[in-house]
Amino acid sequence: MVKTSLKAREYQTLEIENQVFPKRIQDTNTKTNSIKLDLLIWNFLNKFNFSKFFHLFNKMCPSCGRKFSEIFIDYYITKQISCKKCKYKTIFSTFLISFVLNAVSRSLNIPKKRFPEILRENEPLKRLALSYIEGIGMFGIKTPTVPIGPPVVFWSVTHRCNLNCTHCYVDQDVKEMPYNEACNVIDQLSEAKNFILIFFGGEALLREDIFDLMRYATDKNINVALASNGTLINAEIAKKLKDIGVGYVQVSIDGLKDIHEQIRGKGTFEKAISAIKHCLDEGLYTCIGTTITNLNVHQIYELVDLAKSLKVQKFEIVDFVPSGKASLQAHITLTPLQIEKFSVIVCDIWQKLIEDGYPLTLSYKNPIFGRILSERFPKVIIAPFFKSIFSKEALSYFNFSERLQSGVFSKQSPFSPFITGCECGVFTMHIKANGEVTPCPLNAASLGNVKNHHIQKIWLESPILNQYRSLKFEGQCGKCNYKSICGGCRAKAFISTGNSMTSDPTCMLEIRNIKI
Repeated sequence: MVKTSLKAREYQTLEIENQVFPKRIQDTNTKTNSIKLDLLIWNFLNKFNFSKFFHLFNKMCPSCGRKFSEIFIDYYITKQISCKKCKYKTIFSTFLISFVLNAVSRSLNIPKKRFPEILRENEPLKRLALSYIEGIGMFGIKTPTVPIGPPVVFWSVTHRCNLNCTHCYVDQDVKEMPYNEACNVIDQLSEAKNFILIFFGGEALLREDIFDLMRYATDKNINVALASNGTLINAEIAKKLKDIGVGYVQVSIDGLKDIHEQIRGKGTFEKAISAIKHCLDEGLYTCIGTTITNLNVHQIYELVDLAKSLKVQKFEIVDFVPSGKASLQAHITLTPLQIEKFSVIVCDIWQKLIEDGYPLTLSYKNPIFGRILSERFPKVIIAPFFKSIFSKEALSYFNFSERLQSGVFSKQSPFSPFITGCECGVFTMHIKANGEVTPCPLNAASLGNVKNHHIQKIWLESPILNQYRSLKFEGQCGKCNYKSICGGCRAKAFISTGNSMTSDPTCMLEIRNIKI
């Protein structure tokens, strides 16, 4: 394993990089907010184990033979009980479940009576709710809440690619599974109540049976997404994706033309732009994905303008992590101080989008951003159950009732308000082309292989994932009051030390060793 010292280059090139580092165009909130009381309360309650009170959720009714979790969710939706022997247990337990589900619907501005109706009409969403109920039955009520299976799975169905990007971490020599074995993986995901399956790469569209695999997944009521470099998406491919039932397509844009092609190769920019337009023409929920480095950070405002001009629904910024062969390019990472400054700039952009009423979902995939958003944004709601934070103002732009009713990707919805911390073991996991399972695409810590163990067994029993869920990190991350909405980047910790439980080496709180 190649280890990269992220701490070592803390201020190594800061003076040079600051010549092009973007300046703030507006000051959203110069005063840093204090730690929120509700976050402190949840951190305290998380020290206690309440799991024994909920074990009934995963047991079977001896009379009707159904799992109690299914009986409870059906009663929540219909208020009817077919099995008389389940009656009193169902009424009492559904009272507890209703309390949690109603609290979720209130926080999302969903009318109380609409949520049961939405669950009845949307089978994948009902399955997700069941996953969380059964997760409570196994792990208890804790923060973050752990479902019975991975809600979101990144699947690198092939490691082959038609490009050779500067920041690529993928080892292209990994052998991919044949079609029948890949279908078995989808069967496992369906049994584990997987909600969203993201076909990943390499370049997923290079796989000859990719459309057959996507169709197989949609037939299993799994929401399917695609992450692509865009060079292979023409009008015909975009239509095929739509017809199969793919709901979401993310196309990589790593800067304006000059920078994008410096990173990805000549001629790739126009092809990616063309792919985005074809996907939008077919009504696909379309996202621009940008890996932020010191090569393109100075173009952040222009990239937001590009996203707005193309009218994409989402602009997702991903922090560059020098994993795998990308460790040779560690010098292009933002320094810890730059990550802090850049996060404040993203807060500015977010505030401006809200003030302008512009329906662009903006996301910055860096766990540290949740802490900075909490400190810098004036009106935020802490949601440690889902290891997330969201803005009250952003919520007003997002009609959850309409989106959940029509499907998670089928409605062209404005402004998703959620910002999450490290999602490994809470929302996400990653499957490599050969079946090996890792916490995320950037974290090489091996959890097992779907050829040898069921994906749900790996999700529930992995010592590494259960360590992540405990939030008992070493160093500053373990002491930090923001760990239930941040948790630090576990991939960076693993890359830097070979130990996934050490502190995020790019967090300024770790570097300053500040106890908050």
